[in-house]
Amino acid sequence: MSEPPLRDQEIVLALLRHEWERLEEEHLRMLQLFRALEAALDREGALDALASLERWLGHHFDHEERPGGLYDAVAALAAPQREAAAGTLAEHRTLVELMERIRLSLEAELEANPAQIGELTMQLGRLLREHEGHERRLVAVVLGPDPGGDPELP
Repeated sequence: MSEPPLRDQEIVLALLRHEWERLEEEHLRMLQLFRALEAALDREGALDALASLERWLGHHFDHEERPGGLYDAVAALAAPQREAAAGTLAEHRTLVELMERIRLSLEAELEANPAQIGELTMQLGRLLREHEGHERRLVAVVLGPDPGGDPELP
């Protein structure tokens, strides 16, 4: 795909800046929801927190993946980043699958292994943070190294 004309690039850049500001807020919310999962004191609380996180991430991923969303904007402005964007996009599936594994483990009342659930939850937290960093680097290619500031993560 060839680079868009200059005026179109300016429009896509403005949209990407706006999109990034919104996504930064969503990343902070995702981490808050993850913290609620970490802090859950019992199985039911963990299932409720996980369900909230799954719903939130579903909407978040849908928004990023939609036509004209984050991934389309990055691809339009930085064609060499398409492969990196595809890898970051694939992380969405990995995160969804990991949350499903946690949910299934929590739902398996008698067979639930708290150590395994704890390990899966730690892995989820690590992958969420890595994914946010990957998205930040993708956007930095287009908007610069500090696309929207670097808020302290909770």
